Amino acid sequence: MIGVFGGTFDPVHWGHLRAAQAARAALALDELRLIPAASPPHRTPPQATAADRLEMLRLAVTGLPGLVVDGREFEREGPSYTVDTLESLRQELGDDGPICLLIGMDAVAGLADWHRWRELPALAHLVMLHRPGHENVRPPGVWHPVSAAGVLRAAPGGRALVLDIPEVD
Repeated sequence: MIGVFGGTFDPVHWGHLRAAQAARAALALDELRLIPAASPPHRTPPQATAADRLEMLRLAVTGLPGLVVDGREFEREGPSYTVDTLESLRQELGDDGPICLLIGMDAVAGLADWHRWRELPALAHLVMLHRPGHENVRPPGVWHPVSAAGVLRAAPGGRALVLDIPEVD
């Protein structure tokens, strides 16, 4: 089972890395792919160049087992849509292996505004990382809520799990 953790990483910081390490351990992921957005559609353009953000991320994960930098969004033109990234991973990994899409609860609140968001459950599970101030956020009803990480291994996608991870100041 692999995880996908995206973002602009402009710049990558300890909060990203701590969340990634905690999620990888809690979900018993074989690997967690950190995928920087080349052209994020829901944010202001990054300050650092694409090449610099990719290199910063590669340097940051050095020595952190199971964290892998995946630059696939820099190989595509246009906006960095999560659905396109997950489709690309499915083509690479096959239809049966579970993929966990990790996003913060703050991002879950705006999920219905994402490009082709209704297609995401067919491609991956949704793992919602707890964020202060977003305790009552629920995913759209297209995911089936579960309460244990082990259940995610039984299907390639379609389930939603809230994951409490240590907060970083």
